[in-house]
Amino acid sequence: MKLHGMIVAGAVALASSAMSDEPDWARLMAEAEWDWRPGDLIFRNGLNDADDVLKHASDSPWATVGILRASSGGPRVVYVDETEGVTEVMLYRFVEELTPEDYAVYRIESLSSTLEDGQQLQGPLARYALNVAFGAPFDDQFQLGNDAYYSAELIYEAAMSAGVKLAEPVTLASLAAADTELGVRILTAAHASQDCASAQCGSLVAGQKIVTVDALLRSDALTQVFPE
Repeated sequence: MKLHGMIVAGAVALASSAMSDEPDWARLMAEAEWDWRPGDLIFRNGLNDADDVLKHASDSPWATVGILRASSGGPRVVYVDETEGVTEVMLYRFVEELTPEDYAVYRIESLSSTLEDGQQLQGPLARYALNVAFGAPFDDQFQLGNDAYYSAELIYEAAMSAGVKLAEPVTLASLAAADTELGVRILTAAHASQDCASAQCGSLVAGQKIVTVDALLRSDALTQVFPE
C-alpha cells in the first residue's frame, strides 16, 4: 500500500484489531512502501538546519535519520528535532509530501526485530530510542556522551548500546575544509554554555569528535531496504 493511503489503512487496521485479542500486525506492517521492521533507519533531508549544516560539512547525501518503532496506530519514527529534542511522529508525517526518491531506508540485519506470538518486538534500536534517549534535548554542541543528541549521534549510540559500532567518529578539524558554519555553530554553543575559556575554545572544538550521517551510511552493518 502506498504511503498516501496510510491514514485509511491505519483506521482499518485499528477497527479490525478492536474485534480481536491482538493487533492486526500484517495489516499495520503493510502501511509502508517496504516491509518495515522496528529499528529500520529512515534518512531524509530538509528537517533541521543543523542537520543540513553537518550534511554539507561531511558531503553526505542525507541529513536527518530516524528510528522506526511499532505502535498500535502504525509505524512511528523517533528522531532528533532541533527545537523539541528527541521526539517522534507517525511515519506518514515523517515522509509527508516526499516521493520515494526523497528518502532511503536501511536496516542493521544483526539487530533486526522479530515476531513473537504474533507481535512485532521493538528490537534494541527502538528500545534505546524510547527508553533511554526519548525526551533528551538537541545537542547544539555536537558532543558525544553528554545526555543530548544530534541526528547521527542518536543512531550511533543506539547501535553501540547493542554492541554494534556503525561509524568511527572524526574530528571537526577534518570537516573544516568542507564547511566553516559547523565550527561556528559549535564554538558559539560552547561559549554560551561556558564549557571552555575563550582562549581554549578554538583548539578544543577543532579536536572534538563527531559522528556523521555519511559515516553511518558507509558502515558494512547497514543494508539498504528501500528503494531497492
